Amino acid sequence: MQTSEFIENFKLIEKHINKIGNFSEEKSFKSKVSELSKNSLISRFQEDLYSFSNLRNILSHEPKKNGDYIAKPSDFAVNRIKEIYQLITNPPLVFPKFKFEVLGAQNNDYLNYILNEMNEKSFSQFPVYENGVLIELINTNTISRWLFSKLEENGNIISVESKVSDLITHIEFKHNYKFISKKTNVFEAFNKFKNQIKNEKRNLDVLFITENGKQNEKVEGLVTIEDIAEFV
Repeated sequence: MQTSEFIENFKLIEKHINKIGNFSEEKSFKSKVSELSKNSLISRFQEDLYSFSNLRNILSHEPKKNGDYIAKPSDFAVNRIKEIYQLITNPPLVFPKFKFEVLGAQNNDYLNYILNEMNEKSFSQFPVYENGVLIELINTNTISRWLFSKLEENGNIISVESKVSDLITHIEFKHNYKFISKKTNVFEAFNKFKNQIKNEKRNLDVLFITENGKQNEKVEGLVTIEDIAEFV
């Protein structure tokens, strides 16, 4: 029963891979998986799929001993291949999983109002809007850098009526965020964080979720790397 269940799920996975890669039946399974290395779902489970392929080959091609297989899939292998099939064919999406109201500030808002909001709601960052379009992201590091710039020689902070716009020049890494669509799956989102670290040597602050992943659309949620780590 376990063996037939394993083989059946392997066939389902291979059929799905053939479809998304437009592969022929003659091509080896491992080469198909390798060619889909840029696919966030397939690459995520690449090592598992290679192992499944080895076991499938033993079950399909090795002669039986005394009428039985020389190797059999464990309960773990059967459950794992079923789980992976479900994940690559129906992966969890970032929306509505990370849907919530994203509060932001306007350029001309006074800073004390924003600081009170961050304190009351335990926010560590907030987006800045201009004419309804998100233009930057302020975080606690930005505020710290701004405060240091306001220190007098005696250590007192210069008292000024500052606005959100005054913080923009103190952002360490400007535009350190990306936009993703509601249809983005959690593995694609996680890869954006990974690629940022690989290519830019630093992490993205956040991924903002909009209808189609466009900057000029309403922000309907956001994802941080801490949020998504448990799902991948």
